[in-house]
Amino acid sequence: MLVGSKFSKMLFSVLIAFSLPAFGQNSASSTLKSAELPPRKLEGEWNLSMGGISLVHGKDNEAAAFFYAGFNLDYKFAPWLRARLEPRASVFSSRVQERYSDSGEESRLWMYDGYVALEPVKFGELRAGAINQGFHGTSLLISGQRSFPGAQAIAKYGTGDFNARLIVQQVIPTSHSLNTERATQEKMPTFSTQTLQLSDKNFGLIEWKAGVGLYDWSNIPDKVVSDSRLVGNVGVGENIAGSRFLYDHQGWYAAGSLCLCTGSWISGIIEYERVHNMKAPGDSADAQLVGIGPKMIFGDIVVDLRVRPFFTESDSTVAAYSKSKFGNTNRTGYNIEANVHFKKEGFSIYAENYQAEPINRDPNQRDLSIIYVGVETDYAPF
Repeated sequence: MLVGSKFSKMLFSVLIAFSLPAFGQNSASSTLKSAELPPRKLEGEWNLSMGGISLVHGKDNEAAAFFYAGFNLDYKFAPWLRARLEPRASVFSSRVQERYSDSGEESRLWMYDGYVALEPVKFGELRAGAINQGFHGTSLLISGQRSFPGAQAIAKYGTGDFNARLIVQQVIPTSHSLNTERATQEKMPTFSTQTLQLSDKNFGLIEWKAGVGLYDWSNIPDKVVSDSRLVGNVGVGENIAGSRFLYDHQGWYAAGSLCLCTGSWISGIIEYERVHNMKAPGDSADAQLVGIGPKMIFGDIVVDLRVRPFFTESDSTVAAYSKSKFGNTNRTGYNIEANVHFKKEGFSIYAENYQAEPINRDPNQRDLSIIYVGVETDYAPF
């Protein structure tokens, strides 16, 4: 187990210890000043997105039209207790040809993020619920579309434009296994991370943010191991039940971006992501992405362009939980993204292209090509 896991337990304990007296003070203050508090209030916003997808993976292919609806809901129980819900709905009309029933594009209703947050002190927060994993800042480690049930402890500090957050979490990776897909009763899987995030603005010109952390996947179910072996991981076992990874998945990750924000019509942006599995050999342990491109402003129109070459070796992370548009793991390729935002009208037109090929020969992986084109509204309150 990583040293960070012991640190996670310690930080949870410290925040809870600080929470109890602060909770009592806040409760007493709330009782004395109840007339001054605003009524319980639900706030929310929504957005819509629609477009088309083309996917080619060897002899597999997909063509689809899609529609997304997103909702962000905040409910304030008390000054120190709130709830955040972000349900999502997606509807697809598609033609699919595939060897395995593993297409990520399907009509569904799911929870993108949803938790109850206890914030009795300015520098600390405890969250419990379905925790979205996008806060790590790198889809090379885990897809930012995933949310896992569990808990987070957050310590935070800010002064001026500088902000720092220390986030520790213990969550349960979601999965579903039939009795025929496991050799015995399996232990509860866990995904533990400890993340330090920093951001600042300097010289009125540079805006940056950076994050580093430790990760630990453990007790991954046989079904997820089997699925991961189809999309890049190395393992053993002829059947789903009894499938095992060849290597454990414990390591570190880093992610960041820097904007040379000139204040004129054009700015430059650089992105960087890195993942390293300390339990895998050198040719199977790493993943990296570098992004670069301009952001241009023409009145109320903002044009954002980005090119992102990447590679993700076979066992840098658990493949089934990584970003499918990258081809999961054992891939090298690039992503090109263009986004045109019409600020006055409140919508964006976007297009993305993903191209990836296997690093090592794998009978389950072929060259991958994905094209997205769509239109999306800005979030609007309701």
